[in-house]
Amino acid sequence: MDAPATPAARARQAAARAALHAVLAIALACVALGPLLCPQPAPEPPLPLCVDLARDPPERLAWLPGVGPRLAQALATHRASHGAPRTLAQLAAVPGMGPARAAALLATRTVRLRSDGLPLGDPGTRPATGAR
Repeated sequence: MDAPATPAARARQAAARAALHAVLAIALACVALGPLLCPQPAPEPPLPLCVDLARDPPERLAWLPGVGPRLAQALATHRASHGAPRTLAQLAAVPGMGPARAAALLATRTVRLRSDGLPLGDPGTRPATGAR
């Protein structure tokens, strides 16, 4: 068995325990009250992204979801030789695009294909049967 501790040793142990408890209490308070004392600023909403396939360079075309640098370059090359795509079928005809990716891209509403600034498939205020 251990020899009985001296009163000075017991006092040092009690002081060490008290200091440890104080540190733990402060750490717990920081964790619990940190968000209240130091609130983080609310994240800013993302800016709306609208990419113009008729004018934007490949670097900006690559911002589109599902479009990387290679497909962006293919879009720019296809645009230079065939003109800007104005329909879903023309967009799907770009090498590497395909109908499924073209439809998914247009569903994001981030692509502008028409000269009037409206996304493809958006009738705007014009009648659906009118010439475009």
